[in-house]
Amino acid sequence: MHFIKNWAAPQQSCQSAYRELFKEVLEDGLVEAIRTSTLSGLPMGNDKFKREIEVLTGQSASPGKPGRPTKNQKN
Repeated sequence: MHFIKNWAAPQQSCQSAYRELFKEVLEDGLVEAIRTSTLSGLPMGNDKFKREIEVLTGQSASPGKPGRPTKNQKN
């Protein structure tokens, strides 16, 4: 039983820390930016940050052109 008593304390401190995260209300614009970034799978940040991510990963960090790619027309 000694183990269970010691286990409860860290769990309660984790719960307290987690609840602290939600005490501050985020601005609607910030929440929407986080949502858009999460759904698109793209990083959230300014252009400089996105360029750094592109250099480090070798992948685009900006949204692409929507729709299907155009077919190459050979005449």
